[in-house]
Amino acid sequence: MNKLLRFAILVCAFTFLSSQASAKKPDWIDGTSKKYPEPHYFIGMGEAMLGKGSEKQVHSLAADRARAEIAKSIRSSVSVDERSGRKVESSAKGKSRDLSQDSYQSSSVRISAGQILEDVQIKEYYKDKKEGRLYALAALDRPKAAKRLSARLDQVLKEISTEMEMGREAQDAGNYLPAMKRYSNALSLSSGASDIAELISILKPAGPSPLSEGLATAEIKELISKLGSMIAFEIKINDENSAIRPYIVRGLKNYGFSVGADTAGAKKSYTLDCRIDIIEKGTIDMGPGLLMNVYQADLDVEITDTSDGNVIGSMTWSANANEKSSVAAEKSAVRALGRLVEKQIGEKLVGI
Repeated sequence: MNKLLRFAILVCAFTFLSSQASAKKPDWIDGTSKKYPEPHYFIGMGEAMLGKGSEKQVHSLAADRARAEIAKSIRSSVSVDERSGRKVESSAKGKSRDLSQDSYQSSSVRISAGQILEDVQIKEYYKDKKEGRLYALAALDRPKAAKRLSARLDQVLKEISTEMEMGREAQDAGNYLPAMKRYSNALSLSSGASDIAELISILKPAGPSPLSEGLATAEIKELISKLGSMIAFEIKINDENSAIRPYIVRGLKNYGFSVGADTAGAKKSYTLDCRIDIIEKGTIDMGPGLLMNVYQADLDVEITDTSDGNVIGSMTWSANANEKSSVAAEKSAVRALGRLVEKQIGEKLVGI
C-alpha cells in the first residue's frame, strides 16, 4: 500500500513538473528563438486577447498577426542611387544592407512580401492566462522559400524569352501591333521577375544575385519605343468638331505612336474609324431645387489595316456625367470619356 502511494505521489509530481515546464514562457516571445534561429528563419510573433471571440477566432487572429510581422520584416523598399547601388531594407530591426549591381533602375520599387507568405508556417502557440493573452509564433524557412521562388523565376525568364521571340516573328511578318503586344507582355514579366529576384536576395543575402546577368528591361522599352514610332494612325471621327480628338491624339502619342502628319519613318499605318454618341439619360433629383442632368458619352472605334483594308479589331468606351445644365453635362461626359480614352487607348491597341 505504501509502495502504491509513493508511486502515485511520484506520478503526480512528474505531471506537475511537466505542466510547469510546458507553461514556461518561450524565448520567441522576446523576438528570438533557439529552435528557429536566424539567419535560417524569419520569425514573427502575434498576439490576441483571450475571451475576445471564440477560441478558434482568437487563435486565427494571433496567427494572422504573426504572419503579418513576417510580412513586415521582408517587405522591402528598394531605393536606387547611382553612386552606392541598391539598398534593401529587409531586417525587422530596420538595418540595411548594400546590394550593389551593375545596372540601376530609374525609380523606387516597392516589393510585396505576399508572394512568399504561403511558405510561412505557424509553429507554436503560448497561452498566458495571467495576462489573458494568446501568443502565436510564425516561421519562414528562408532557404526553402528561396528555392521555390528560384524555380518560379526560371519559369518567368522562359516566358519572357518566348514573348520576345514571338514579338520578333510578328514584327518580321509586318504585324506590328501584335508585336507590340508581345513586347509589352515581356516588359510586364520582366518587372515581375525583378521583384522575385529582390525577394530571393532578401531570403539569401549572402548568395549571388539571382539576376547577375540582368534583365534587358531597358532594351525592351527601347524596342517598344522604336516599334511604336514605326506605326502611324489616321483618325476619322463621325463628328469632326468633337472635343474627343485631342484626347485620342495624346493617348496615341503618349504610347509612342505616330499620328496624322507626324508619320515620318512609319512603316505601318492603321485607320481609327471613331463614332462618338452623346445620350441624354434623364435627370437626378438631388434635393429641393436641385435637379441634375445626366448625359452619357460613348465612343466606338474600328481599327483598319490601311495596307489591305482589313478590319483587325474594335474598341469601346463609355462615361457618364451630371451637371445642372444640359450643355455642361454633355461637355463633362465628353471630358470624362476623353480622359479614359487617353489613359487606355495604347494598352487596348496592343491588346488587339
